[in-house]
Formats: sequence, structure tokens, C-alpha cells
Amino acid sequence: ALTSVGLAQGTITGVVTNPQGAFLQGAEVTVEGTGLSATTDSTGRFRIDGVPAGAARVTANYLGLPAITESTTVANGQQAQVNLGFKGDTIVLGAF
Repeated sequence: ALTSVGLAQGTITGVVTNPQGAFLQGAEVTVEGTGLSATTDSTGRFRIDGVPAGAARVTANYLGLPAITESTTVANGQQAQVNLGFKGDTIVLGAF
């Protein structure tokens, strides 16, 4: 992959878990203000490359759970680890 000269970038990896602590597949993880996102795999893991270096806010979204956000710092050429654990009860949608 080509990167612009002087553009510092890193990678964010991590794991998303549900309120019971189990790995959560299919959660969408986004990096605020970048348009970058990833979806967790069957082990709850995600990887987002090309994240601008510096402070970053990472948000996980999953249907029926309130979104969660964690802050991290991305260093040029480095990998930042962010674990996102959903809290609280799953929201059960009633019949229409």
C-alpha cells in the first residue's frame, strides 16, 4: 500500500466482547473522524490499518447494545491495542 510522504500512520487492533464477556462477532468498529472501520471476526478481533498517528477515539457498535468508545494513542508504524467491552443488558426489541 502506498502512503503519502510524511503522513504518520499506525494500526489499531483489539477485541470486542459482549456484556457477558464472550467474544462478539459482527460488531462494527470505527475510528472517529477518519471514515476507517472494521467488522469483528468470529473471535471478536478487529484490525484497522492506516490510522493517522496521534490521539484516536475508537467506537464499537452492535445492534441492541449501546455504543462504546475508548481512547488510545497511535504511534507512527506501531500497533495500538484497544479492547472494547460492552456493558449492561442487551436491549430486546418488542414486537411491532
